[in-house]
Amino acid sequence: MSAGDRQAGPPAADLYGAGAPPCPVESLLAWSVDDADGWLQGPLDLAYLGGRRLSLTLGAGQSALLVDDDRVLATCGPGTHELATDSVVAGPRRLLFFAALPGPELRWTAESPLRREYGGPDLTGACSLGVADPVLFFETFVAGGGVMDQAFVLVLVDRLAQGVIDSLAPAADALPRAADLDAALASSGLSCRHLALQATARPGSVPVVADKTRPVSA
Repeated sequence: MSAGDRQAGPPAADLYGAGAPPCPVESLLAWSVDDADGWLQGPLDLAYLGGRRLSLTLGAGQSALLVDDDRVLATCGPGTHELATDSVVAGPRRLLFFAALPGPELRWTAESPLRREYGGPDLTGACSLGVADPVLFFETFVAGGGVMDQAFVLVLVDRLAQGVIDSLAPAADALPRAADLDAALASSGLSCRHLALQATARPGSVPVVADKTRPVSA
């Protein structure tokens, strides 16, 4: 994972362990990411590793960020990365993992709709997002908050998506397209993979429906 072409920091191997002598196998702690545990995982606090070297293996589509409370210190993409944890524990240092899965899945129901501050009927439907830039995603939803919990981060993502959708469709019966939402969310590190919305019907009216899928390149 390189977070696009954005340079938030060198790869982990360049910061921690490049050129270091081989580490005895018995002092290595192997770590990998299981996609079944969700699209966002961690954090792994390196202070608990007791100075042992970490052998991190990431599969296709997986990535990891080495972070403190406010910054991304290094990035890791698919492959094996060896980190000398004793050199990075002077302050809070954690690994945040992104699995090879679609990102947040948002749903708005009749009981809990997307409410529109700019006027117009409430919206129901679903939105599938992806993490296009993990560094921007961290800076938007995690940095400075001290919280790296998937459920809480999902609440923040949902609130942002609702606000953006509302701003993209200020007219009473207007509904945004997936491509519009994708462009608007790019600065937060997210992409829109699919968007299906329906305006709450008024008595005697026909619901306005939008079912727009943004093609995802292979």
